[in-house]
Amino acid sequence: MLRVTESIIKPMNETLYAKLREDGQVTIPAEILNAMQLKPGHSIAFISRSNSAVMFPINKSLKDLKGMLPKPERALSLDEIDELLGKR
Repeated sequence: MLRVTESIIKPMNETLYAKLREDGQVTIPAEILNAMQLKPGHSIAFISRSNSAVMFPINKSLKDLKGMLPKPERALSLDEIDELLGKR
């Protein structure tokens, strides 16, 4: 269940916080819901990364997701990508 919270609109580069309830639910801040155009019933994918997770809306095509994440500081070389994939 998505519950929209009322809060002051903040730039999306700012960290937003939420609390985990006993039943395991988290309220996604309204700024994120609006930016990702999420509505009740939409699906969300979570990708686990070490001690963090990344959330992606499934209601979008890959083309719609372009620009959602910031550009990396630099592009990785093919050798660096191969090295990273080999360490899985």
